[in-house]
Parts: sequence; C-alpha cells; structure tokens
Amino acid sequence: MTKDTFLGNVNLLQVWLFFYALIAVAASGECVLAAAGDLCRSLARLSSELCRDNESLELCAAARDVLRAVRVSQLRLSACALFDLRMTLVTAFLSLTATYSIVLLQLTHFL
Repeated sequence: MTKDTFLGNVNLLQVWLFFYALIAVAASGECVLAAAGDLCRSLARLSSELCRDNESLELCAAARDVLRAVRVSQLRLSACALFDLRMTLVTAFLSLTATYSIVLLQLTHFL
C-alpha cells in the first residue's frame, strides 16, 4: 500500500466519520422535537384532568399557564441559533456537497 493510497483512505474515513456524526446530531435534534411534542401532549392531559374537577381553580390556572409557556417556547435543538439540528440538515449537507463537487469538476480545466 503506497503512501498516497493510505492518505486517501484516511481522508475517506474522515468524511464518513463526519457524515456519521452529522446524522447522529440530526437524529438527536429529531428526538428533542419528539420529546417536546410528548411533553406538550402530557401537559395538555394533565391540565384537562386538573380542570375537570373545579375544586382547585388556582391549580388549573397554573397548569394552563405552564402549557401555554411550553407551546409558545417551541422547544428545539439548534446550533448557535443559526440552524435547527434536524434530519433535513443531512439532506441539505448532501445537496451542498454535491453542488460544490459539480462546480469543482466543471472548473478543473481552468486550474
């Protein structure tokens, strides 16, 4: 195995590891969104159960306030508020990589 082949394999391994890490981060973002939806549904059920017995109006109002706060905050996982970490990030990265590769291939005859 020559040195160039070895370095090429190392670069390929780095690309695959980066892509795997990107998928793992995007999947964790999807899990956060799913957990936020589950939390919202659970809070809605809790609020309806608490408000069913009109014994404690203060507790019912507090449960509704918490539910409103969770709905308004829109829990999500982002990278410094620049972009959301979701599975759409993977397709966006692949699109960017393909576009960049095509442009490089078209411009190689100028180099």
